[in-house]
Amino acid sequence: MLGILFGLVAMLGYGISNSMTQVPVKAMGSKRTIFFRNATASVLLGLATLFFLSETTISAEYVLIALGIAFLGYLPQLAYFRALKAGKVGVVSPIASSSVVFTVIFSLIFFNEVLRAWQIAAIAAIVAGIFLISANPRDWKNTNLLNISSGVPYALAAGVLWGLVYFLLKIPVSALGPMLSGFILEFGGMIFCGINLKLSKVSFGIPDSATLKRIIIIGLLGGMGTMFFNLGIQMYEVSIVAAITFSWPMLAAIYAKYAYKEEMSILQWAAVILILAGIITLSV
Repeated sequence: MLGILFGLVAMLGYGISNSMTQVPVKAMGSKRTIFFRNATASVLLGLATLFFLSETTISAEYVLIALGIAFLGYLPQLAYFRALKAGKVGVVSPIASSSVVFTVIFSLIFFNEVLRAWQIAAIAAIVAGIFLISANPRDWKNTNLLNISSGVPYALAAGVLWGLVYFLLKIPVSALGPMLSGFILEFGGMIFCGINLKLSKVSFGIPDSATLKRIIIIGLLGGMGTMFFNLGIQMYEVSIVAAITFSWPMLAAIYAKYAYKEEMSILQWAAVILILAGIITLSV
C-alpha cells in the first residue's frame, strides 16, 4: 500500500512539473530548460542522499549502471522535443505517453512480476485514459504516421526509451538505494545535457529571475517525482507503481484548465474517470 502512495506522490510531482515546463521552454529552449531543471532536481536528491546516507550503498559497478540509465534517460527527452517540433501535440503526446505500456511489459518479462486479472484491467484503464486525455482526433486525420516529418517515429522512440529507463531503474534502486539512484539519474542527465549544449554552442546563461524561479519549482517537483517513484519501486511491483506514476497527464490536463484557461473536452473528462477508476482499483 505504501508503494502505491509513493506512486501517487510521484504522479503529483511529475504532473505539475511537466505542466509548468511549457513557459520556460518557450522562453529559453528545451535544452537549457532540461539542464537547469535537472540541476535543481540534483540538488534536492543530493541532499536527500546525504540525509539517508546510512541507508545508501556505494558500488562502482551499479553507479556506472545508473549513469548508463541516466544517458539513456536523456535520449527520450531529446526525441520527445523533436517530435513536438515536427508533429502535432495531439498525435505525438499520446504516443510518447505509451511508455508505461513498455515499462509494464518489461517488468512482467524480466522481473517476473505477476499481475491478477483485476490489476491488468485497472492498468489497461489507466493506459487508455492516458492515451485519450492527450489525443486530439482532428490531428490524427491529416497525419501520415509513417512519415518522419509527422514526429510519430520520434514520439514512439521516446515512449519505448522512457519505458525502458523506468523499468531499468529498479536495478540501481535495489543496489544503491532510491536516493542515490535518483541523484545519479538527474545529475547524469544534467551532465549529458550540458555536453549537448556545449557541442551545440548554446549559451549556458542564467535565465531571468521569473523564469529561473519557475524552473526551480519545476526541478524540485520533478526531483520529488523521481524520489518517490524510486521509493515506490523499492517496495512494490514496478508495473503497478509505473502505471500510477505515469497517470500524470491527467493532472497536466486539469492544471492546464485552471492555469492556462484551456477547455477540457468530454473525451478528456471521460479519460480522467478512466484513470481515476484504474488508480482506485489498484489501491484497494
